[in-house]
Amino acid sequence: MVLKEWHWKSRVFTLSDIQRRHFYDGLVHLERDLAAIESILAAAESPGLFPRYANDLTPAMRTRIEQGLAHARAGIRGALAAIGQQPEAPSLGAAAAIRSHLRLTELGTEELGARGLRAYGELPGPEGERLDHLAAELRDLVAAILPPAGDAAAARVVDRAALADALEAAAGRACDTMAEALANALEAGRPNDEFPLIAGDVLASVAREVCLERGLQPPLPPIDIDRIRWRLDRPKLALGRNYRVATFRKQIEPLRAEIRAALRTYGLTGFSSYRTN
Repeated sequence: MVLKEWHWKSRVFTLSDIQRRHFYDGLVHLERDLAAIESILAAAESPGLFPRYANDLTPAMRTRIEQGLAHARAGIRGALAAIGQQPEAPSLGAAAAIRSHLRLTELGTEELGARGLRAYGELPGPEGERLDHLAAELRDLVAAILPPAGDAAAARVVDRAALADALEAAAGRACDTMAEALANALEAGRPNDEFPLIAGDVLASVAREVCLERGLQPPLPPIDIDRIRWRLDRPKLALGRNYRVATFRKQIEPLRAEIRAALRTYGLTGFSSYRTN
């Protein structure tokens, strides 16, 4: 059935602003419910890899549903006229909404890497790196669906393999700088529980330096320091600075492989959607 024309043309309701807003919002929700049914119809015929619905609709059922949706929308238009209201213009463009959704999707692909599986058990180094490669490739494909606004045609994607090599090569520099920074923190009276944060800041700083040296421009993505199992403590003896630096260097040495892996993974996965002219 269709809402009869006289129902809304002969009955224009006089509502207060707050009543009109409540009624209008109710019509908006009703329309969104109809749109959700439309999305189910579309999903039932979608060629997607992981279908949510089995297409058990007969042609007659589909036609009836589509006609019912059209009639319901006609009723919503009549109800809007009955309160003297016009549909408000959308405040968000489709391109902006798609880009926002794609950013969330890109973040979701990061959970497919070795870090996302950490809670289910550690992966061997080579296996984790291959998985990070796969996650980065998937993120590239998602990012390519709609490039960022204003992206120049000449924009190039970062050479992740070369960047990963350069970052990994900086692991020694990072370890030495950490030992110096931790000795400075000890002299300044910083507590033990701040040592991992100080070491992590150094790691991020060295990674940033390498990226800038290779021509990357801010803002740069953050590096994951949580994958490193920091075990740092103040020296037991109150000797000179050289002793303190050497003690921290000795504590950092067992973490060198994890530091190197964190830097390499940053290069392989952290810049998947980063572009520079």
